[in-house]
Amino acid sequence: MSRRIIPSSPGSPRGRETTVGWDAPLSTFFGMAFDPPTSGDLEDDEVEVFWVGVMPAEVPTVEALEAELAKHSVTLPTGLAGLLKLDQANEGESPNNPGRRIIDTILKGGQS
Repeated sequence: MSRRIIPSSPGSPRGRETTVGWDAPLSTFFGMAFDPPTSGDLEDDEVEVFWVGVMPAEVPTVEALEAELAKHSVTLPTGLAGLLKLDQANEGESPNNPGRRIIDTILKGGQS
């Protein structure tokens, strides 16, 4: 799995962290953004702003990831699309790994 922190959307609150990457077991690109805890207590949970690419093959291409990020006014920095494609090529897809099989079983309602 690759994971890269990128600039958040313009006007984002201080401390927002936006991350993108390639998840080989799920065969999907992902993007997510979290704000610091609203309580100010760093022990509390961060606040999810958005998270895409949590289901198998949900975001199959970098172009699809860019479209999802655009919905949140986030753009990939210059050159990152190519690096993400390299991540996908280098890591491949892992639909037959144990974690993916468990996820697939859960999504099918526990049926194998």
